[in-house]
Amino acid sequence: MVYYFLTTETYGVSSIKLSKWTNLPQKTVWRMQQKIRNTIGDDIEFLSGVVEVDECYIGPKPRRYDRRRYKRGRGSELKTPVFGLLQRDGKLRIMPVKDVTSKTLQRLIYDYVEDGSTIMSDEFKSYWGLDRLYIHKQVFHAERQYVNGDAHVNGLEGAWAHLKRTMRTYIRPSKNYLHLYCNEFEFRYNNRNKSLYIQFTNAMSLASKKVKGGKPYC
Repeated sequence: MVYYFLTTETYGVSSIKLSKWTNLPQKTVWRMQQKIRNTIGDDIEFLSGVVEVDECYIGPKPRRYDRRRYKRGRGSELKTPVFGLLQRDGKLRIMPVKDVTSKTLQRLIYDYVEDGSTIMSDEFKSYWGLDRLYIHKQVFHAERQYVNGDAHVNGLEGAWAHLKRTMRTYIRPSKNYLHLYCNEFEFRYNNRNKSLYIQFTNAMSLASKKVKGGKPYC
């Protein structure tokens, strides 16, 4: 039941609600959820073709009296950056990152995107220089430009909106576990056009996969 609801609910399901549905202690259900999230991380091969790249920021909003102390969005001390790569008509890959410098983001692009592909991004300076290995096209959000010919990151922007709505279900997950929630969202997003039965069986097929170790941040 936990596998089914965790992998098929559109915006996820909290451990409190699942504990009521399964008549299990909330802490037990939470631990089960974390183990399932660890197994359903999708082993995606190289992305290719047209790939959108962008970053979003997950975390609490500053309280009303703290709004002048903290920046919003990029550079906020309260939020964790999450980097995403979306192959058009293909799969999504997202992960929390320690920073959004060119060294960090471009290393991930080189790791996950096939050479010679077309990269779509905004004008953020961390993406400068990608034209050495890729065809790089940009849109300039600072100039209120959201489509430039066939260049845009609207698909990934839609995924970010869905991710932020999902995170409200879990009421600000800890930074230490954010990579597991990204696994869960990535799995559901990549299986969103399949029937509930296929979503569930795909998740169960990964149940015997060895649990990944390593650091939670790239």
